[in-house]
Amino acid sequence: MIHEMILDGKVVRYRVVEKPVKYVTLRVLEDGTILVVTPLEQIVREVLIKKKDWILSKISIVEEAKELSRKGFPLFGKFYSLEMGEKFEINREELRITFPGIEFLRNWIKREIKRKAREIAKDFGISPKRIYVKAMRTKWGSATWRKSITLNFSSAALPEELFHYLVIHELAHLIELNHSKRFWSLVASYHPDYKKKRRELKKWWFIVHSNETWRAILQWPEG
Repeated sequence: MIHEMILDGKVVRYRVVEKPVKYVTLRVLEDGTILVVTPLEQIVREVLIKKKDWILSKISIVEEAKELSRKGFPLFGKFYSLEMGEKFEINREELRITFPGIEFLRNWIKREIKRKAREIAKDFGISPKRIYVKAMRTKWGSATWRKSITLNFSSAALPEELFHYLVIHELAHLIELNHSKRFWSLVASYHPDYKKKRRELKKWWFIVHSNETWRAILQWPEG
């Protein structure tokens, strides 16, 4: 059930999940709804008022992302118009993509992510055993102790620098599986501004999941 309350004149929608947890946690969903996990529903409104500034700042990011997602189909940081056609073509000057169908576009994106990731891995000096590409519900990528990495289909939406950071992040996990000082040192050798890029990834997460074409590629249901 979706609830509403007013915070500084802004209508905030939230959903409550009551669980035997120690603390209340808040998470902003892709549509801007606040998911509240709490040990007691009666304290939720008080918590939302207390966290007002944080909530409004996150909702602002979601709203900005939704606006950007309407500019077109985001592909490696640029927004393209899409046209159905018999042949696949990317016109980078006019920012237009002609493609024969979603499945074709999906397969091309998968190949392109792998190609770019292999180039980055070669430069990084590490060769993952496998690079997987799949639709991931909650994260951009992952790595395993078996020396494989997985990248989210939607990582192809990211600007080139952010995509590079994401791949470096996962490759660094093949050396350090945890987020140790050594891990962040490896990442920082390529991206000293990694903290900023981590914040930017959050905005792009909302951009991707507000875009109709990306939802179709990820095979997410509407709503």
